[in-house]
Amino acid sequence: MTTPSQLHELARQGNPKAISALLNQELKSDGLRSKTALKEGCLHVVLESDDSIPDRARCLDVVRVKVVNLEIEGVDRVRVYGRRSGEDKVDWNQEFAVAVGGYSNLLFSHSHGTTGSPEMDSPSPTPTPPPPKPKSQKPGSRIFVGVAIVVALILVTIGGFVLLQQFSNDSDTSNDMSDVEKRWFGYAAIADSNRRYSVFGSP
Repeated sequence: MTTPSQLHELARQGNPKAISALLNQELKSDGLRSKTALKEGCLHVVLESDDSIPDRARCLDVVRVKVVNLEIEGVDRVRVYGRRSGEDKVDWNQEFAVAVGGYSNLLFSHSHGTTGSPEMDSPSPTPTPPPPKPKSQKPGSRIFVGVAIVVALILVTIGGFVLLQQFSNDSDTSNDMSDVEKRWFGYAAIADSNRRYSVFGSP
């Protein structure tokens, strides 16, 4: 015959029958029986009642406390099923992660006639956490970006104005130069005509 200490040791090692026996001790007063199976780090616990659907809150509380206290090797998740005795469909099932020292986070919950039991179904994979939300920019950084854009626009405007001024000055200089050239060519033409007149003209 297995002693209580041996039963606890077997349960810590992940023996489903030992775990079920310890749970039955806790749930006997509620008229519940348990069946357990361990698959890929998930402990499946089916709770059955002859009279009515097992109370979800009460069952989860008992199973959670017992599993956390046992510190079962290789168990990081627990999935609990509730159903009437003799039925294949479960009325509800709920999965939670084992957290030592307190209540753990709810991972999965379902109700209303889910089919199957841990002996037949493979455990559902651990839900992946949602992707992290992109970090929103702080108001200070937005203001800095806005100021930088305004400063850049002002610099571009000033640069364009300076270039236009230089272009305008260059145009005026070129016009002045052309007037000088015109005058020079005019003087040269007059001097040339005077020279010709003195050479070929009458004395």
